[in-house]
Amino acid sequence: MATLNIRTIKSNIDKIEKLDQERHLETQLCKKISILECGGWIEEKMNDIIFCYIEKTIKNNILKEKIKELTKKRRYGFKYLDFKEKLFLILSQAELLRLEQKIDKDKNYKLGLDHFTNILGSLSKERDSLAHTYIKKRGPVVSALSFKNIKDYLDQINTVFKIIKRFMYFKYPSN
Repeated sequence: MATLNIRTIKSNIDKIEKLDQERHLETQLCKKISILECGGWIEEKMNDIIFCYIEKTIKNNILKEKIKELTKKRRYGFKYLDFKEKLFLILSQAELLRLEQKIDKDKNYKLGLDHFTNILGSLSKERDSLAHTYIKKRGPVVSALSFKNIKDYLDQINTVFKIIKRFMYFKYPSN
C-alpha cells in the first residue's frame, strides 16, 4: 500500500488554508476540501492498518483475499463503529477489548477511546454533510471547524492509529 503520511495531508491542508487566506478560493470551499481530504486520509489509513495486518498474519492466499473482500464490502466511512466492525473481522472479541483498553490507558494518548470515538464521529458527520452538497455563494461558512482544529484532530487520530498498529503487530511480529 502507498505510504499514508500524515505530514502530506497536513501540508495539503496548509496549502488549502493559504488559498483561503489569500482569498483565491471561498472560505466555505476551502474548509470543505480540507474536511474531505482529512476524511479520505482517515478511511485509507484504517484500511491500510487492516490490510497490512491481513497480509502479515494470514498465509492462505485464498482466505486472505476473501477477508480483504469482506472488509471492503463493509460500511464506508470512518466512524469508530465502522472501523470496529472491520477490526472484528480479523480480531477476536477479547483482542478487540484489550485493544480498546490499551487506547484508554496509553501514556501518549491521555484522552481515551471515548474522545477518539467522538472526534471520528464529529469529522464523519461533518464530512457526510459536506460530501453531498455544493457551495452556495455568500452562504454561511460550511464548517465550524477551523483549519487548526482539523490538523489537531488529525494528530490525535494518528496517535491512536499508532497505538492500534503497535498492538496488532506486536501480536504477530514479522516473519
